Amino acid sequence: MLIKRSETLARITWGLRNYPVTAILGPRQCGKTTFARLICNEMRGAYYDLENPKDRAKLKNSMLTLSEPHPVIVLDEIQRLPILLNEVHRLVESRRLRFAISGSSARSLRRRGVNLLAGRAVTRAMHPMTARELGFPRPSPNSLEAVSSRRDAAELAFAMACCATTLSRLGAELVLF
Repeated sequence: MLIKRSETLARITWGLRNYPVTAILGPRQCGKTTFARLICNEMRGAYYDLENPKDRAKLKNSMLTLSEPHPVIVLDEIQRLPILLNEVHRLVESRRLRFAISGSSARSLRRRGVNLLAGRAVTRAMHPMTARELGFPRPSPNSLEAVSSRRDAAELAFAMACCATTLSRLGAELVLF
């Protein structure tokens, strides 16, 4: 049974209408692949699952495979074959094709130094389902949604920013040393 997540779907389709590349990112098991397939079916696009060896084999000659005309080309689990992002960049610039890419690890892509399609992509973050999406009128009294406050989230964000700043300075000092 597919649970309707109309707000999430609206955000993703807005990205596909307004940007050449829409990146659907989020933690494991939050519905990225389901949405990628749903978008592909609705827009009559081409779907490639990069965890599937057959799809990866089709994309060995990505210049031919990806340049076939489709309203949208979906590349699911892009972190498995990040070199494809160079080809996506080329096709966006030369052929004005539209892509939806999904994956769990944008951070690992950044670390590898791959093409992140700056200025051509919009990121749509997916999260685990909320109580409303699951059909509950409100969160249960002891759920994280009910007991956490914005103040706690702001304090956590501040603490993480302080840690990141300290680590950045430490890294710069190590490089200079």
